Amino acid sequence: MTSYLENRHHRVKLVNNTYKSCSSCGTVKHGVLQGSILGPLLFLLYINDITKITNTKHNNNKSKLAVFVDDASLIITSPNPTEFIKDIYGVLTDINNWFKANLLSLNFEKTSHIQFLTNNSSHIPISVGCDNNIKYNISNKQFLRIMIDNTLTQKSHIEMIILEMSVACFAVRAITCFVMMDTLKMV
Repeated sequence: MTSYLENRHHRVKLVNNTYKSCSSCGTVKHGVLQGSILGPLLFLLYINDITKITNTKHNNNKSKLAVFVDDASLIITSPNPTEFIKDIYGVLTDINNWFKANLLSLNFEKTSHIQFLTNNSSHIPISVGCDNNIKYNISNKQFLRIMIDNTLTQKSHIEMIILEMSVACFAVRAITCFVMMDTLKMV
């Protein structure tokens, strides 16, 4: 294992029809090269303790961090709007500090937050941020191929599925005259 992680080098090679170029070798000081067999396992071992962030003293078990491969979702529950905002900022600060301590960075371009509402609840206007990166509330988000909206209805998910099925049906109709029926049945 040590030989896999130490004294590793990499370089970038650009090749197209008219141009070939190669950078000089650089030492890999942190991380694992993409495309490696052990990379995903080492990554999961590396981030294994991130879920302990939500067990800090100021969360009072109102937050939960769910991790799936390299995607994480933070769920915070609180009936009190003041505590809710305080909890969001506290946990987000803890997560950002964990990233910094582990030589990682939180990608705010891929970060968003959604506030779930019921018929009896009102929207709390908040913007979440850390290190001068501000994220505003969104009304729906795709999560593991399921479109979730802030009222937990399935309308946006059904609309997404209808669009995908429409594209798939068009593709099947377009190839019908070129492909045998047995082949179409496999599609």
